[in-house]
Amino acid sequence: MELKMAGFNGRYLPEYLAIGEAPEEVRAVTRQRSRWTKGHMQVFFSRKCPLFNARLPLIHKILYTNGTWAYFATVLTSLTFTMVPFSSLVFGYHPVTFSREFTIASTLYLVCGALLGGFVRRPTHSRGMWLSGISNNLLAFTYAKAVINTLL
Repeated sequence: MELKMAGFNGRYLPEYLAIGEAPEEVRAVTRQRSRWTKGHMQVFFSRKCPLFNARLPLIHKILYTNGTWAYFATVLTSLTFTMVPFSSLVFGYHPVTFSREFTIASTLYLVCGALLGGFVRRPTHSRGMWLSGISNNLLAFTYAKAVINTLL
């Protein structure tokens, strides 16, 4: 980001420059993702946050904070999608009413999500897309913990 502000341009290079190892245990994955989330949040809540940099164009501000917004969205949607049915079943509180407009909007949302999720180069890649969605929902609490730890 600082190189971009200094006038350097970045380019995509379709080569592997480094090969790493992925964690094999669930505990190691949660630690890794927690570190990643905390790093994003530390930059986001610091003076170096791209959103407040006047020298960056708006598109770069959005793109440089994209990872951070993804963590916020995952935490918010995972908690919401868990708590809405829970509150309906346990407390009888129904925060969502199934109107015609809601049914149309949610159906369009799910169809568009399925179409975008299926947009992969090879059909075998769709399994990885599905697994990444599942892992994001499972790691939402790890993300929330990292955000809270950063703010404290």
